[in-house]
Amino acid sequence: MKKQVLPLIIVLTLVLILVSPVFAQVTEKNYFNEALIDQNKQVITTNNPINNPGLLFFVCSDKNCQSISSTQWQGTTQNANANFLEIIYPTILQEEAYGIYAYKDGYIPAEIISDWAGSGNAVNTNTKENFFDRYLGKAEMCSADLNDIVIEYDNDTKLLLINVHTQSPISHGGLLDYVPPQIKDHYQTQVDVNIKIEQEGNIIYTDSQSQNIDYSGEETFLFDVSLDAGNYTVHIFTTLDNEDKCNDYEIIEEIRDIEIIDDDEDTEILDLSIDSGYLPNPMIYDNETAEVRFLTHRTNGTQLDFPVEIKLNNVVININTLPFGLPDLDWGVNFGTLDAGDYNLQIITDPDNLYEETNEENNIFEFMFTVYDSNNDNNDTTPPGSITNLHVYDKSYDWIEWVWDNPTDLDFYQNIIFIDGSEVHRTSNNYYKAIDLNEDTRYTITVHTMDLTGNINDFDVSNTARTKLEDDDDDDDDDECEDGEDCDNDDDECEEWENCDDVCEVWEDCDDDDDSSPSIVGNYTAVDAIILGNTAKQVKKGSSLASKILFWLIILTLILLIVVILVLIFKRI
Repeated sequence: MKKQVLPLIIVLTLVLILVSPVFAQVTEKNYFNEALIDQNKQVITTNNPINNPGLLFFVCSDKNCQSISSTQWQGTTQNANANFLEIIYPTILQEEAYGIYAYKDGYIPAEIISDWAGSGNAVNTNTKENFFDRYLGKAEMCSADLNDIVIEYDNDTKLLLINVHTQSPISHGGLLDYVPPQIKDHYQTQVDVNIKIEQEGNIIYTDSQSQNIDYSGEETFLFDVSLDAGNYTVHIFTTLDNEDKCNDYEIIEEIRDIEIIDDDEDTEILDLSIDSGYLPNPMIYDNETAEVRFLTHRTNGTQLDFPVEIKLNNVVININTLPFGLPDLDWGVNFGTLDAGDYNLQIITDPDNLYEETNEENNIFEFMFTVYDSNNDNNDTTPPGSITNLHVYDKSYDWIEWVWDNPTDLDFYQNIIFIDGSEVHRTSNNYYKAIDLNEDTRYTITVHTMDLTGNINDFDVSNTARTKLEDDDDDDDDDECEDGEDCDNDDDECEEWENCDDVCEVWEDCDDDDDSSPSIVGNYTAVDAIILGNTAKQVKKGSSLASKILFWLIILTLILLIVVILVLIFKRI
């Protein structure tokens, strides 16, 4: 009897050990529907089914699936049955997590990452339902921005060279960093850059180029056009006629007026502009020397001496030939003592039109200032208000452009610009572009205001922004702070089509040597993995039929084992 019973006990025990992992399974039910992304990048979920999407499964080496260690189904695509997919997973977590990509032509893929544990039915922690809605996205409105447009004319080849950078209208805002090469085209948008050149109102040239740009990416478009000397208007605009992931698109257009000069002419091309004027001693009285200084910029030519006509209240004071050997020059005019009153100062560069200039409209610069009565105690001493709404308008890896609203004071005159505490410019404009900056570096702009009297409001209105990386000029992280805010803001907000209300599930272990092969409802084989991890406590043990069968097998085996032991003891006695 002993010889017959003991082998039976051993066999039953081994069967239980081998069978237990097979029945420790979790079922996950998934429904695939359509989501729309509005112009404010808000996700609008719908009940419109996405039938038969393709699915790819990967084993992730890290939590965000920046890299993978292996694939499931040898990297081949599986398909859902209509818009429904039920997956049953085994027990042990392989690597860090599992990533699933659900995709279909014309949609932004849905990304899922999971690390469940336990047995039973997977439960959505948000809805408390035992199924999950997965959303493939479509943008309601797209636009591809134009950046860093450079237009140059090559006198040797007589070619107009147009260099344009444009960004993808869709950002990669999903849960998975890895982009499978099998579906790379689902993570790209087809952008068309078009040019149209007009002369005297007539279209003389058109061209168009298309490129597939990675989500959050940027590409360069190069055009070369054979043109003779003359004046032209260049239209550059983006379209998305062939991009199905966008229901509609906005045309983004930039227009440039250019003049092509025949390089064979002997006349030198010059451009001299006065950017701003200022008073070194703002309160000028009638008993002291009046001086006005100017910031001048030369953009073309190599001329060192340049004629400048100076008028005060429409009376020519003198015509000086001033040295402008440097591209940027701070120079001044000393008028001696003047009577109290308001003065209009005109500076006219190249008054006799000796030189050819690209921008003739910059030839005349006007500056208003006041000389005060030294015996009058009622002179204005109140500074103007501060600027408002200071923020970054645009930036690249080597420049940042800020804009703001000027004060509404009637006597407002100009803004004094500081970069990182050093004065760099004075202007009455409501913008400033800092150039020649270092990449991936923070810069702080501070703006003070000054009125016509010379009163300065030295209240600091500041904004800090970081330049982009040269190799990643499409970086969306503005990292912008105003008036001392904390720039180190790691805001994990949902981007683009990501559904923030959806649960991020992640699966666990699946040995490459594991021969278990659970099934998807349909005719397909599922990934070798089961739910394991941070939602284990939400899955009731034994809630599935398999768990109940396993439970009763264990109970019956224990009862049989106890009976056999009692019989053996009784016979020995």
